Amino acid sequence: MKKDYRRIFLFIICLFIAVLIVVCFYISIKNKHIINSIDLAQENVAGNTNGNIANNAFVSKQGEWIYCQEFFHSYAFNESSKKQATLGIKSGINLNVVGDLMFIIRYEGWGGFSPPSLYCRDLKTNTMSKIKGITTHRLIAYDGWIYYTNCESFPTNCLYKAKYDGTEITQLTTFAVDEFNIIDNIIYTESNNILLLSLDGDVIKSIDFDEDLKQLSKNNVLFVDNDMYFISGHLKGYGIAKIDIDSLQYSQITYDQCSNFNIQDDWIYFVKEKDSNLYKIKTDGTLEQKLSNIKVARNGINIIDDWVYFYNIDDKLYRINTNGTVHEKVW
Repeated sequence: MKKDYRRIFLFIICLFIAVLIVVCFYISIKNKHIINSIDLAQENVAGNTNGNIANNAFVSKQGEWIYCQEFFHSYAFNESSKKQATLGIKSGINLNVVGDLMFIIRYEGWGGFSPPSLYCRDLKTNTMSKIKGITTHRLIAYDGWIYYTNCESFPTNCLYKAKYDGTEITQLTTFAVDEFNIIDNIIYTESNNILLLSLDGDVIKSIDFDEDLKQLSKNNVLFVDNDMYFISGHLKGYGIAKIDIDSLQYSQITYDQCSNFNIQDDWIYFVKEKDSNLYKIKTDGTLEQKLSNIKVARNGINIIDDWVYFYNIDDKLYRINTNGTVHEKVW
């Protein structure tokens, strides 16, 4: 009798394993089919927007596919067809998608304190590899090249570029570049002055600040149209300000302390420190509106089309439409 129970038990275990193998095989085939169905013909020139890059870039779009990075989870979904694809458990920040390549920066080692490494995922095969020789906190994939600030080689934080496969590494500046944007084949950066550089690092234009502007702290720098936006230090806290590139006229937009912001069209989306909620305001400082009561983490806010993406304080990825009427968990 006991032998019969054992046989039944073993049969159930074997059946369970067989079903599990079939399910896993089906999921892998299904995901592979979905990944291969991604429209790679609509190749981005830039791997992400400057605003998203300034906010850790955990969401990017190419064609109709939106790519997302959550903790231990990388995936893509199609808004039109509602298809979904799991890309793997390795995730990171500074997400850039160009053609069949997806770049991310990963902080690895014990506690994530090792130098940040650059990885590339081939979307055709869904395989991921480390690009050797590049350690960086920020990158922009743009028209066949990776533009990045170096972390290890001296002097640090200089601007470099390399081909998508990590070859032809070229140093562009001998001075530190903390933050930079690329707009219409021109690199914009700020270092106690405004610099416009060619994609080869040649200085196109240098705009010097007066002493008052030099003394002003400038964080989360973002260039839009003819203005440089940033989080400015002032007596009432750290609010959003802008400087007109031509006239160097300074304008304070908000006086609330905020952790990060992003810009789309003529709206600024930002998080107030006092309540960790999402707000928006016109770039001229008018029509401030509260969009959500969901607590937003300090990871940054990304914008894709009419949706603002953010992590809540439990590290779950949410999105809310730009008028604040609909919010939902992404995955």
